[in-house]
Amino acid sequence: MGIADRYTFHAAVAKDYGLEEAARAAADWIEELGKTGADERPDWRSVTARAAHRLALRVVERHPYC
Repeated sequence: MGIADRYTFHAAVAKDYGLEEAARAAADWIEELGKTGADERPDWRSVTARAAHRLALRVVERHPYC
């Protein structure tokens, strides 16, 4: 399930923000996955939500009105 989640997340970010931001977001996703315990089954939704949060912080930071 995780690979499909990462692919879907990457594709959505690429569509809305471009490939460069999608590459950063994919790296965030992998980093967030790494924060889960090695002996526990990852909660893919939480991994994706945390990566999306990091993406949102970057996008808002670059917005000219913020």
